[in-house]
Amino acid sequence: MAQMILPFRLMVAIVLISMQPQAVTQTEKQKELAYAQVTKLCSEELPVSRPKCNRLIKKILQRVDIRDNIPDRWLLVQAYAGLSLRLHQLPEKDQPAAKTKLIAKRFANYQAMLDLDPENTTALLGIAGQSPRPEKLRLMRKIMVLNPVHIHALRMIHSILSNGDESERDEAERHLLKAYQLLDRGYNKWRAAWDLYLSYSVRNKHKAALALRQRVMRDAEINNDPESYKEAIQQINLGCGYLLIDLDLAGVCLKTIRMVIDYGSQADKRVHRDSSELMLAIQHLRGYHIRRSTMTHDLKMELSQIFKRMESSGIQPTAFYMTYSQLVDGDMKIVMLRKAVVVDPNGPALAAYWLAGTLANVGQLNEAIEIYKNIIAEGDEFHSGLAENKLQQLRETKGYSR
Repeated sequence: MAQMILPFRLMVAIVLISMQPQAVTQTEKQKELAYAQVTKLCSEELPVSRPKCNRLIKKILQRVDIRDNIPDRWLLVQAYAGLSLRLHQLPEKDQPAAKTKLIAKRFANYQAMLDLDPENTTALLGIAGQSPRPEKLRLMRKIMVLNPVHIHALRMIHSILSNGDESERDEAERHLLKAYQLLDRGYNKWRAAWDLYLSYSVRNKHKAALALRQRVMRDAEINNDPESYKEAIQQINLGCGYLLIDLDLAGVCLKTIRMVIDYGSQADKRVHRDSSELMLAIQHLRGYHIRRSTMTHDLKMELSQIFKRMESSGIQPTAFYMTYSQLVDGDMKIVMLRKAVVVDPNGPALAAYWLAGTLANVGQLNEAIEIYKNIIAEGDEFHSGLAENKLQQLRETKGYSR
């Protein structure tokens, strides 16, 4: 998308200096600035942004070469999309007609881009998003032929086909497998593997799921039984990551965590340094078992002991104590949440909200109410709103009237 963007300053200069089309050499930085300019003027919430965006659109439309200029067409699409997000600034009676008009303008510019370049995947994707299912699929399939690793198209076609019949689900899996094979290491590759493994599992393709799991472990260099601290710490972010752990890697993740915690005589000296990686790994491991209702008492106790050991290595951040609180019960949960509140750099926010809720659940209403009131008075708008709602619930369910 960024490669189609004309710089805003150059765009205005061309309009003012010459009425003849000019060849333009664009740097990536200039393209980013043009896109940022359209985003700023057409997507900001401020009411003054709408007339500014309309003036920008007028300038682009005044360009004599607009019919032959894909970058300007793309800028117009972005401008109209930004205005669509701000329809609530118009009188309510005018919003439906304005929405229809903006959709039509986006569609017309996507079509103009295709007239200039029938294989423009950005335009194909834009038209597909506004088309009925048969046409949407036709366009998505064309994109996948042109670019099998087009991430937005891949996710869209997977979403459509995975809700279809068996042959369409087979097709969705083929697109995911091809993308996985072609993508470089990174989030998109692991996301394709995650989607594909989930599809295999839901459809009871156990052999295919196992083969994919083994292939991903090889590609991600995840050892089923890490043999050293170095190997464990290198694989902990992937093996315990929120995507790949769902490839039934919970057992591997736990072995990795144990190795990082316990390996060698110098393990204690490394615990504090590795706390952030360990905390995220345990968060993902806990989430995996919670989603599957497979969290055992013994595992919960083991993970809480790991947190206790990490805590003893030095002061930890708010997220650490909040995660720790999810692994303990009763008074210990409240202790951890109090610590989270103390070290929270954001003031009375989520940690305080959790603490108030926990106190209310165990009958300590007076303190819970005071914390909610403090969040309302000193917290940000989001958490203040949450606290207001909780106080209203207490008024209705507990008879609180202060």
